[in-house]
Amino acid sequence: MYYFKSCSILFALYFVTSSNLFADDLVVLPRVSAGLTSYELSIPKIEIGSGPNQTLPSREFSASVFVYGVGITTVKNNYFVDVFIQRSTSDKTTGAIPEVGYIEEFDATRSDFSLSVGTSVWKMLKVFVGYKNGSTDAEGDLGSTTSFYETGYYIGTSYSWLVTDNGFLSVNAAIADLDGELVFRVPALADLDLKILSEAIGASAGIAWSTILTKSLGLRISVDANYYQFDTGVDTKLGKLPDHGDVIEKIIMGRMNLTYKF
Repeated sequence: MYYFKSCSILFALYFVTSSNLFADDLVVLPRVSAGLTSYELSIPKIEIGSGPNQTLPSREFSASVFVYGVGITTVKNNYFVDVFIQRSTSDKTTGAIPEVGYIEEFDATRSDFSLSVGTSVWKMLKVFVGYKNGSTDAEGDLGSTTSFYETGYYIGTSYSWLVTDNGFLSVNAAIADLDGELVFRVPALADLDLKILSEAIGASAGIAWSTILTKSLGLRISVDANYYQFDTGVDTKLGKLPDHGDVIEKIIMGRMNLTYKF
């Protein structure tokens, strides 16, 4: 985490000091996006004690939901800063522990935020660093809540090809160093309250098609995949938990973005 954080801070400082950020020829590109996400979160079984019924069974949550977002990119010469916020519609899932007769229906949503800075280093090749956080939240009809938070830094690169007179094909890849936080609050199970911390190194990759519709309006269609594997966690109350596997998060997302150039 320290390495990624240091790179992000140094790169941002270099960008601001070397690009004359507030110059007159600064280009501002706001955008809106909409799409569909396939989301999977796998949670291994969790031992909270040595007695009977002291183990939460493994769970897998999967959903296909619509996502919508807004963002803004500012460009100066070969440098850019991008900010993006995204949320999903809700989806229903069921939590159950048959051994103790527990079952509960949940509504789950996803939200994400990212901030990146980057520059062109050679022809159509770009490099970037940034910060991201995401949250998957589920609320049950019996008052329970389950949340999985991730936050951290990433570094990546992208390359584009001019395929038609006004169309670009782009590919990108990045690696991220993330901290994860898994929270369970289940009043129906003796007021169970867990907060498990973990770390992950993850990867993402994507492909996109961009074109110019009018003098000021652009279209971008993209498909991105993310894979994050979080190690065995440490509960803030119970300490290091027995290793029964990792928390694995997989996200595949297709989006359409409309960008306006001021």
